[in-house]
Amino acid sequence: MRISLKTTVIIGLLAVVALGFVQGGLGWFARDQIYVVMDAATENTIPSLVVITDMEAASLKAASILGESLISTDATARARYIDEINGKIAEFEKWLATYEPLILNVEDRAHFDQVKADWNTWRGFAEQSIDALKRNDLSGATALYMGQQADAGDALFDSLVSIANFNKDLGDANRIDGDASAAFTSMLQIIAAGLSLVAGDGVLVLVNSRVLKPLGQMTATMRQVAAGDYSADVKGRDRADEIGAMATAVETFRENGLRINSLAEQERVEQQGRQARMMMMQELQSGVSNVVEAALSGNFAARLDSKFDDAELARVLPKTYQPPPAP
Repeated sequence: MRISLKTTVIIGLLAVVALGFVQGGLGWFARDQIYVVMDAATENTIPSLVVITDMEAASLKAASILGESLISTDATARARYIDEINGKIAEFEKWLATYEPLILNVEDRAHFDQVKADWNTWRGFAEQSIDALKRNDLSGATALYMGQQADAGDALFDSLVSIANFNKDLGDANRIDGDASAAFTSMLQIIAAGLSLVAGDGVLVLVNSRVLKPLGQMTATMRQVAAGDYSADVKGRDRADEIGAMATAVETFRENGLRINSLAEQERVEQQGRQARMMMMQELQSGVSNVVEAALSGNFAARLDSKFDDAELARVLPKTYQPPPAP
């Protein structure tokens, strides 16, 4: 099946444009992958780590204030310490409520539930220590603080570290996935760019072989025919596209030129024949005049000096010709 020049060019351009769209789409995909990683970090990982840090700070501050209250001998200062401890407890509860909407999956929920359980344990011992302080039972408060509450504090700190590490690992995994997606997409973009380059070169080669080169040959042939050289070989007449139509038209022009040249040559030969016959008739007229004049002078032996290469005249004047005397 033969394809026209217009279809060839359109197909080539569409191929290049399609590859360009593919490359652009891959670029958008890579950007979206980067945005996914950035959104995950901005909307979850970073806020989660900030909240966990705030919970650690609130729990450590509460434990520190409770320790200061145990060594204080001033009842007023001790009451102020108790108020500060309750404030830090409320602050920790606020950060717990802030973290819960950020939970991503079941594993994250398990870490959060462990933190919450360890916090409730620590808070329960802290409330017992506060009650002992209010009763001025420093020994009982100190025993709780150094024993069960200390163990609960260590467990709470471990669970906070565990949930923080989980969020860090999750952020690293998202970053690695994003980097892998970006690298894969970049590789696809490079491949698409290479294919675009190959397609562009293919279109140029195709256009050159099917359009530019035949047009150059056709132009040279047309100039040759226009200059009167009708021996030129018109190529592309067997093509079914626009080049073939042009070649057919040039071939028709060339054949017409050949016919015109043939008619002109025939006319030239005929013209030469007419001129030769006219000169022969003039010579015959001159010879006849000479013979007539000789006869009028009494010389009846005069003859024509020329032999005419004309069958009709040779038949009519067979005895009027006299060869010229030998030198």
